[in-house]
Amino acid sequence: MLGPEHVTLEGKVALVTGAAQGIGEAIALSFARFGASVAMCDRNADGLAYVSKEIDGLGQRVVTGVLDVRDGDQVDAFVDDAVRALGHRVDVLVNNAGGGFPAEFLDVNAKGRRR
Repeated sequence: MLGPEHVTLEGKVALVTGAAQGIGEAIALSFARFGASVAMCDRNADGLAYVSKEIDGLGQRVVTGVLDVRDGDQVDAFVDDAVRALGHRVDVLVNNAGGGFPAEFLDVNAKGRRR
């Protein structure tokens, strides 16, 4: 029977966007609990610092980046830093970053649709 002792992410690198709170935080912490090194980014610096401290307390390596994933140059720089620091590869990507705004469907303008 397959149990938790059979599941390990030792030696793997997980990159999680939107990791400062909510689902992204839970995913980043779960990967670390299963043995992965974690690269995580978000626009929320305080939230990232909190999650990073939690992962560090689990004994896992962690790299953080405060950035907006809509900016390709920022993303490229963060991925380069993470790969360099954590092992020259990313094994798992969780693209959790998101956002929203309240609006009636027919009232969303072109800028809102692009976002």
